[in-house]
Amino acid sequence: MLSIHYGRLWVAFLCRFTCRCHHISIVLQEYVDNLQKIYEENLEAVKSLQRTLTDEILPSLVDELDLDEEEQRKAEEWLQDTPSVFRTFKRHKFTTSFALEALRTTLIWRIRSLPPLDIAPPSPFIHCLPAKCWDPFDRPIVVVQLAGISETGHDLRPVLLRNTELLRLNLAALNKSKGTAPILQYVALLDIKGVSLSSVAKIDLLAWCMSEMLPHFPGMLAAVFVINFGWTHSGLWNLSRRTLPRAALSRVFFPTEQELLEYFSASSLPQDYGGELPTLIDLPDPLHLHISRSAANHKDTVINPETPVCPTEVKESTSTQEAISPFSLLNPYFGYPAMISDAAAPTLYYGRRRKRDLFRTLLRLFWMRWRRHLTASFFCLLVFLTIAVLRKVTWMRRWRWPISSASALLGVILQLPPSVGAGTLWNVAIPIN
Repeated sequence: MLSIHYGRLWVAFLCRFTCRCHHISIVLQEYVDNLQKIYEENLEAVKSLQRTLTDEILPSLVDELDLDEEEQRKAEEWLQDTPSVFRTFKRHKFTTSFALEALRTTLIWRIRSLPPLDIAPPSPFIHCLPAKCWDPFDRPIVVVQLAGISETGHDLRPVLLRNTELLRLNLAALNKSKGTAPILQYVALLDIKGVSLSSVAKIDLLAWCMSEMLPHFPGMLAAVFVINFGWTHSGLWNLSRRTLPRAALSRVFFPTEQELLEYFSASSLPQDYGGELPTLIDLPDPLHLHISRSAANHKDTVINPETPVCPTEVKESTSTQEAISPFSLLNPYFGYPAMISDAAAPTLYYGRRRKRDLFRTLLRLFWMRWRRHLTASFFCLLVFLTIAVLRKVTWMRRWRWPISSASALLGVILQLPPSVGAGTLWNVAIPIN
């Protein structure tokens, strides 16, 4: 009987394990099919956007920003990245005007604020697995070790921007060599081993990534597999999930090591996570190849490999930026906060048109248009309420009992029955003339 009981428990465990792995595969399969269908349906619109950007927007930016040949070449290279343009188009719900505005803003941002790729190697806490080490849906795998981020003392924002750009370049290189349906996204393995809520002093980085970085690199992750998750990380997850949209939360998974191997297979994972590949330190990182190509294309930069370079060194912009009032005549985005600089045309302050700004603008315009009518209506309502209150007070006074003299009060007392003390009141010394 005991063996039968343990056998049933083992069968139940296997069924539950198989169902979880099957659920992950089904969710990601539906997501891949839907994304590929959307890409094929909007491919012509994306190419039309690319032509508009290359023929109209880029030449005007070359004149406004006084771009040299190298900066113009990099801008053209980014505009030719069809999956990147598609991801921005999808982020703005396939609205052409909003997508063009966002792409123009991103293009200006890349020219002025994107850190150079050849000043430092990729960060040690982000690893891209070699080619053909993909998930079942032919997407490359990137490993992020969160403990390395929490232990880093310097500013991580330029480091994250540089590595995200390297991931984009790697994706573009894979699409050029593949030749078939493009690879649109990565699959991330988020290793949180050694991370606790008290040790994460840079939790605000997640909010910065969602508000500042992702608008320029939208939709690059198809799914996130959180590894080495324990009960001690529940507080960290409760803080992080508040900044993520609901669609992203549906593609965050917490697999065990066996479930991870069941989904990816051992031939696609390093030994650090139970796979057959060498450890992460010994695996070649394809991101390093794009750094060498960027250094070779940069004609004005000479790098000595023996000289250490600070990973936080970023090219500073010489132009000064100032905020413009949403209702200023200099603001081309009337009603939305914008920034103006000496080197470029005004851009949106938050990188997009927010609904709260639209509501505030409509409310202001409504008040400006109907201010006199609303003021007059409010004054008339106040007068009406005042008259109504005064009439009610007068009516209440009119119905008060008319007692004007001591004789009237005596008549009232005499009419009262003896039970309420009329005799007693009569005995009180009330003078009657």
